[in-house]
Amino acid sequence: MFTEDQGTGLIYSLKSLFVHAKKQEEQTSVEEYIEEYVRPSLFGRNVSTTVPMSTRTVMFEIKEESPIEKEGAEEPAKNLDILFAEKFISQNGMFMYCETMADAVSQIKELSQANNWSHVYFWENEVKDMFCDNDFQKGVIGFTMEKSSAVTCLCESLIADNGTILLNPQQASRRRLPVFPKTQIFIANSKQVCPSLSSALKMYNSKHRDELPSILNLSDNKQGNFYHDGQLVMKSEGTADIYLILIDEQIPVSTRV
Repeated sequence: MFTEDQGTGLIYSLKSLFVHAKKQEEQTSVEEYIEEYVRPSLFGRNVSTTVPMSTRTVMFEIKEESPIEKEGAEEPAKNLDILFAEKFISQNGMFMYCETMADAVSQIKELSQANNWSHVYFWENEVKDMFCDNDFQKGVIGFTMEKSSAVTCLCESLIADNGTILLNPQQASRRRLPVFPKTQIFIANSKQVCPSLSSALKMYNSKHRDELPSILNLSDNKQGNFYHDGQLVMKSEGTADIYLILIDEQIPVSTRV
């Protein structure tokens, strides 16, 4: 039978085994679990204590995320638009959120009336479709950029961590025109918000591999260009009176020729 007085019994061995495991767990950051393999002959019979008991030990390390890894982690997608809005507004940009394209056109109508704009100019077909479909300036002809009070256009992407706007060469070059209006209104879809410039450039290069991107940073008045991740990025010059309207609805590709 089992003998506990001399400290040689099977139950004593089990106690010693678990006490040793508990001490190891307290001394290190590694957790240790021990699972006994129980032989059928154990129950109701005498078992020799000289036969080694089979055990299986499973070890794993509990790894805590370092502060550096936490800082390097990208913001959750659901918070990127909020982060961009905060950064953009802190640089004196004017931010608006709309659920649909119709809501965005309605907002621009109100801006036009409040600021007494004579005409809002737009060049991309997608923007033209958006405005015409919602009866804004429909049928108006004879207006050019130099006779307009504001211009509405698209952009490539929005960069959440610093509140900047990424543009393609066509979008950036127009901003440098002498006849460019004082006010510019960008329209973007929520899926265009990127966590960082690196992720924005990766998306940009997938569509414009041989064209240099430009960055619109309202807090940076210095002219010139810079390199990011080995890629040349232009600084977009032009008006600083910027509105950004972010919409949830996808902007469809125009079918205009």
